Amino acid sequence: MSMPLPRNDNAPSQRGERPHAANDEKGSVAGPPPLPGARRDPAQPVVKNAVFIIGALSTIGPMAIDMYLPAFPAIAKALATEVGMVQLSMVSFFAALVIGQLIYGPVSDAIGRKRPIYAGLVLFVIASIGCALAESVEMLIALRFVQGIGACAGMVLARAIVRDIHTGREAVRLISLTLLVLSVSPMLAPLGGSLLTQFVSWRGIFLVIAASGAVCLWLMWRQLPETRPPERRTRGGVRAALGAYRVLMRDRRFLGTAFMCGCGQGIMVSYLTGSSFVFIEVFGVSPVGYSVIFAVNACALVGSAQMNATLVGRFGLPRLIRAATLAVCLSTVTLAALVLPGQASLVMFWGITMVLFAALGVLNPISAVLALESHGARAGAASSMLGGIQFSLATVAGAAVSLFFDGSARPLVIAFVICGIGAAVLAHVTLRRPASAQA
Repeated sequence: MSMPLPRNDNAPSQRGERPHAANDEKGSVAGPPPLPGARRDPAQPVVKNAVFIIGALSTIGPMAIDMYLPAFPAIAKALATEVGMVQLSMVSFFAALVIGQLIYGPVSDAIGRKRPIYAGLVLFVIASIGCALAESVEMLIALRFVQGIGACAGMVLARAIVRDIHTGREAVRLISLTLLVLSVSPMLAPLGGSLLTQFVSWRGIFLVIAASGAVCLWLMWRQLPETRPPERRTRGGVRAALGAYRVLMRDRRFLGTAFMCGCGQGIMVSYLTGSSFVFIEVFGVSPVGYSVIFAVNACALVGSAQMNATLVGRFGLPRLIRAATLAVCLSTVTLAALVLPGQASLVMFWGITMVLFAALGVLNPISAVLALESHGARAGAASSMLGGIQFSLATVAGAAVSLFFDGSARPLVIAFVICGIGAAVLAHVTLRRPASAQA
């Protein structure tokens, strides 16, 4: 059973590593209640422009995922290969995210947040330049894997930094922001990539991505203080930090909400992998029109996410997650009922996907907040496992859409349905018991 954290935030002995280590033996460390008033840990340095810094860290990876989407046909032509092979470069990126995220979090719990961020961003910049110089699709796939290993440093540690410096409403707001950026950036990046293709080649897109990584590295060096000081780092080094995964694996509520978030991410990655073909080739939309559709869907996701704080305060996290998973499930099943028999028009397909992404704007951030709320002592490891689960499911979903490509929208819609039903089932199973019974 989880033990609540003391409310005296000014007492170092109550906030240090030793009390949490004692709780580790019981399999769970409770965090703050879901929505108390905003509190900042007075022992931590003030992070100026926290929203901007967290947003920048969270944006690098999603931007690299999808800015090159509109250039898929050009890349295939330049490298003398098929579009399906170019799609595997996205799958390799997600595979790297799964592996890298499981490493960065525990390491940062043991040695601090800044050094892993620096290492990841340097690797990201170098690999991005390599992608711009790739002479074969195999080289591109390999370099995208390296790029993904670098990119996931910011994606994981942004959430851990939030958990380091805040609890309560402010933590909910910032964590929702990071999840929102992770969701919205892939929706808007193709629009930027489409505009870039009007002026530069696909190689130029990767150079722009490399420059963005370099700017982010400079920003972290200038603006980000160390939020995991030595006295709060995991005792026993990296090996002891990795032991946090044993605790997380025993927390059924954490696992259930993490897999729910993963189902939502799986829908988004499936869409990102297969939507360009569906809209452009199946429905006859132009590349610019496709980018506009992405932007409109992003607005649906952003609009719903902006109401999360209000909705959580009124209905509570579990009830809101149940409603969101039900909306996701019904949207995907309706879409399948229209697409599989060949009855879907462009307006129908686009309209239902807008509803779907509005539901994901609620599901993804809120399920992540619920997963992380009880694991402040091991924020890096918890963020890593959450991200690993998310992108494992996303990689499988994206790979399935690519490998079962048949020239229609069916593989995409089937991936939607599997993830949508999975999210609804997980919500029913995970949230039917109170949190105290989950540890």
